[in-house]
Amino acid sequence: LARNERISTVDTRNSELAEADLTLTDETLGSIADVVVRVRELAVQAASSTLSDAQRSVIGTEVASLRDNLVLLANSRNISGHALLGGQASGAAYADNGNGIEFVGSGALTPVEIGEGQSVMPGLTGPEVFEFDTANGATDLFAVLGNFAAALSAGGDAAAQASSAVLSDLDAGLEKVTTAQTVIGSRLNWVDLMSERREVNAERTADERSSVGGADIAVTMSRLQETLPVL
Repeated sequence: LARNERISTVDTRNSELAEADLTLTDETLGSIADVVVRVRELAVQAASSTLSDAQRSVIGTEVASLRDNLVLLANSRNISGHALLGGQASGAAYADNGNGIEFVGSGALTPVEIGEGQSVMPGLTGPEVFEFDTANGATDLFAVLGNFAAALSAGGDAAAQASSAVLSDLDAGLEKVTTAQTVIGSRLNWVDLMSERREVNAERTADERSSVGGADIAVTMSRLQETLPVL
């Protein structure tokens, strides 16, 4: 019984750590989705034929700022201070290489044991959130926002065309983010389920301990020592 309790304590701690990281990931994904939704709203505005180049340039400035916010969110930290979306990397998940934003984390996570031989991935890596396929090939949200901001700043007919064309890419990117939210939600549910099972097992262990008269080792040894002289 004591061994099972020690194992349960470790599993409980692991579950708490996994839940904390998954919760942070879920919150970060929500903020990322908000950024994409805002950029889509701006794209719809910029696609209007009534806007001037100057007005589109202002929108482009906001899009560029939102891209910067996206990078900050991509480099959020977990409870251990490591990159939340960086896999096993301890530094940043994303960095500016001079030509764009690139993933500099690792492509894998270490699963966390949460009891009964079960484990859970405590998060996601950046590519699982930001990268997706379009009709023109693979891309990511950083490139989409960066190219859109540049087109708006350039002005002319191309700016209006880019505003309409970017909508499908933003929709694809948002779908990738919402899919990631679903994945994280299912993992949080799995951690909750295993925690509930552990609580049930703990109650069962307590009942078993009670049925055998308790397991106070100190009291048991003391009584045994009192009995030995009689024997």
